Amino acid sequence: NRTWTGEPLPSLVDRGGSVLAGAHLADGRIVVEVTATGDQTRAGRLAIALEDAIAANTRISDLARRIANAFVLPIFLLGGAVFGATRDLSRLISILIIDFGTGIRIAVPTTVLTTMISGARQGILFKRGQAVEALASIDTIVFDKTGTLTSGTPAVVRIVTEEGFDEDEALRLAASAEGHMPHPIAMAIRRAARGRGLPVQQAKWSRFRHGGLEAAVDGHQVLVGNKRVFDEHGIAVSGYAPTESSVALVAIDGRLAARIRLRDSLRDNAHDVITALRGLGVSRIILATGDQPRSARRIADDLELDAFYGSMTPEEKAELVRSLRRGGRRVAVVGDGINDTAAMAEAQVSVAVPEGAELARETAEVVLLGQDLRLLVRSIELSRNAMRIIRQNIGLVGLPNSVGLGLATFGRLTPLTATFVNNGSTLFAGANALRPLLPSGADGTASHRR
Repeated sequence: NRTWTGEPLPSLVDRGGSVLAGAHLADGRIVVEVTATGDQTRAGRLAIALEDAIAANTRISDLARRIANAFVLPIFLLGGAVFGATRDLSRLISILIIDFGTGIRIAVPTTVLTTMISGARQGILFKRGQAVEALASIDTIVFDKTGTLTSGTPAVVRIVTEEGFDEDEALRLAASAEGHMPHPIAMAIRRAARGRGLPVQQAKWSRFRHGGLEAAVDGHQVLVGNKRVFDEHGIAVSGYAPTESSVALVAIDGRLAARIRLRDSLRDNAHDVITALRGLGVSRIILATGDQPRSARRIADDLELDAFYGSMTPEEKAELVRSLRRGGRRVAVVGDGINDTAAMAEAQVSVAVPEGAELARETAEVVLLGQDLRLLVRSIELSRNAMRIIRQNIGLVGLPNSVGLGLATFGRLTPLTATFVNNGSTLFAGANALRPLLPSGADGTASHRR
């Protein structure tokens, strides 16, 4: 119930990390400017994307259609030439009945759609048909660490304070500065403060920045973040040495006050997932995180990853993905935070885990709806199975119709038989396209259900 009469209220941050523009306090009320409604909101855009995904074409279906359409004119010319030479109307009709395009136009999109439906039933949301095709071809995966390969629930294991600062007071101010930030480290700091019975207050204002947060709490200027942010603010961090645990630095009124050490554990099935990905032919698995290099090394060594990168900014993550793609790699990025979205946008296909930031889930083309990381393995299996079925369907349409066209040209196929060959191949391919909807495992793939 206070009236804000000073400078505009700094950014308010929602649970997904988005800034609510135009918010200010006046006479005890909060006034929020509405910048989007209906289809223009994130939820609205997501609904539209899901509708568009059903009609979206994959590159392989576009190629098949172009090939099928390329046969149209030659078939007409062939029919005209045969009729001119034989004056056999039945032979002409038989040739013209043969159609390569209809079966492909039905079977290929149906395969993609049934794969998306099958994925949704198992806790995997494919937002676009192209994501199915892209995921099937990846050979490199870039993982974020916190909340992705690890459980996402780090715990404070130690607090080291500088001379003149109290441990509980530093933790209380840090927890109050973090406010309602959804990052796992922020939540761990708040849990530690509440576990000690410390009162967590609401910050007067806060400013989020990559790698840290600045806030005004109880008359103090508080900065919580990594060493990069402290260097940018000109705050000296003496005796700093990277450790295997994550470290959140806390400054109060421009001076280093405490180092909060946190540790996160690997997901229970992380080793199994990495092994399964290797078995699927993913030849390069990389860890890219904003955490300390030693912390990244510990995870990478435990999981026997191919490479790791620590203390990375969002821009550096994005550049890493670009460099991999320039080297001919087909890259998927798996992440959960705002800091991952730039890299996700650069990848061939991006995958988000469920408990991450809203912006990451919106950016991602594939969203894992369950906590089990084996859903990532299952999504790749579904995608590759879909591509196998699509290739089968192209063969089921192309081979019978090619044979039928040859027989019709030499008068060995009546119009009725030509109709049977053409429509029969379409029906067979259409039925084959429904295989992803069969009971789990009946389509030749393993199942990892929630």
